[in-house]
Amino acid sequence: MRTKKSPLWALLLCLTIVTGSWASDLHEAIVGKWQKTDGTGVLEVGEGGKMFVVGKGFSLKGTYDFIDEKRVLCKFRFGSVVYTVVVSDNVLILEDTKGRISKYHKCKASSTVSPPSHPA
Repeated sequence: MRTKKSPLWALLLCLTIVTGSWASDLHEAIVGKWQKTDGTGVLEVGEGGKMFVVGKGFSLKGTYDFIDEKRVLCKFRFGSVVYTVVVSDNVLILEDTKGRISKYHKCKASSTVSPPSHPA
């Protein structure tokens, strides 16, 4: 007896490939140096889950990891924050779970931020 192959498996495979590709694109899109639009800080997102945040009078070293295709978990020495991430036209928008939004513009590739000298 011959069984019919379900088209559901093909659909699931396509969705997995598309979702994985989209998430990978977002992972790549956030890597770089970002200047806060109000000029109060800089965020540098590195490959491999490392990040640095520099603001007026402070600097932090932390890590990040995507928890799904739109949200990233950022860990710092004081705790963790989950952000919804949107990147479009060299603008990075982060929204925390309380609805606070931070906007950043991508900096030129030649500029870098020095990591903070104290441990995270």
